[in-house]
Amino acid sequence: MNDIDIIKYITDGKLDYNILWEELAEMTGFRAEERRGYRMKEVQDAYNHWKITKDNKDADRPTGLEDEVLHKTNDKVPVSLILSEDYIITYLNREAKSDFISTKDDKYCHYDAEEPRYIAEIKVRNKHYDDCIIEYDKYMSNLGTSAIEGKEFLYIVATKSNIYVFNITKLHEGMYPFGWIKKELPVNSHFGGYNDKKMKRIGYINIKDASVCYNHKP
Repeated sequence: MNDIDIIKYITDGKLDYNILWEELAEMTGFRAEERRGYRMKEVQDAYNHWKITKDNKDADRPTGLEDEVLHKTNDKVPVSLILSEDYIITYLNREAKSDFISTKDDKYCHYDAEEPRYIAEIKVRNKHYDDCIIEYDKYMSNLGTSAIEGKEFLYIVATKSNIYVFNITKLHEGMYPFGWIKKELPVNSHFGGYNDKKMKRIGYINIKDASVCYNHKP
């Protein structure tokens, strides 16, 4: 991270993914995908460090969480005991005749699964909401990676009864109104970090705009 001039990647105080995509697109040849993933993580880590040191505390801090995720402490039966990324991948491969494999063993990968046509970000939600949250940083980085790799980016949201598959590439091309805002959210809710929060830029996708919905009811 110390050898990265993060300022050259920043435009108007934000990480400029267009600059990063252009750099990643130039990486070709032997182990290009691995080198792209490593560079992407390096730049994102450097940017996160830059944001922390910049200490941007003047942002608007609305209250409430419209789209709570897993492991809230008062849940009697955590959804994670029923659902997991592996379960969702297996289910989709069976029902959609896809060939997804998990990327959890690749520490440089910033999405959860891939197959010849798609890369996929998978989220398991504790409650159902008609509007699903998507984080801007993940949206931009995965959209760029999918374009470089010649694939489409899927955002998969699973609840207790349904699995919604959103084709972000097509929504982006159709100028979908994500309604990007800044919101205070848990840093890592998967490990009980509900009291450790930070400002994140997020948007919303309505479930009616899913490419497909599976009623799995585990």
